[in-house]
Amino acid sequence: MSEEGIDLVFDSHYREIRDKMNEKYFDSVTDTCIFALSIGMRLNLRIPKAEWKGSSLSWSDLERVKNRYGGFSEFFDYLEIKVEGMPTTELMAEFVTGGLKFIEDNYLYEDGNLGVLANHMSDLFHTD
Repeated sequence: MSEEGIDLVFDSHYREIRDKMNEKYFDSVTDTCIFALSIGMRLNLRIPKAEWKGSSLSWSDLERVKNRYGGFSEFFDYLEIKVEGMPTTELMAEFVTGGLKFIEDNYLYEDGNLGVLANHMSDLFHTD
């Protein structure tokens, strides 16, 4: 196995949340999980695998995601959030799961609730 890992997964407990977000806003489960990853990273919401309620559920593999979005290992290095000895895929899994929990906790899959993001990421949302 490479230092980065291969399989991209999240806690299967959040499968229904992922599916609701995918049906409402995205073209693929990969895009949905990248959205959850972004939330998890931005708000530093990591859920270690030891705390997962379900099993690992695959959503893609690192090579496919790298081809579309670029290298996350390098991105994590740049942001100084890489954890020594932890494969990139595991760190991504913890952030995706944290993002999905945030989506669930804030009902982002329901109409009108995406605005909740502005309360947590006000610097990204400007009102004039």
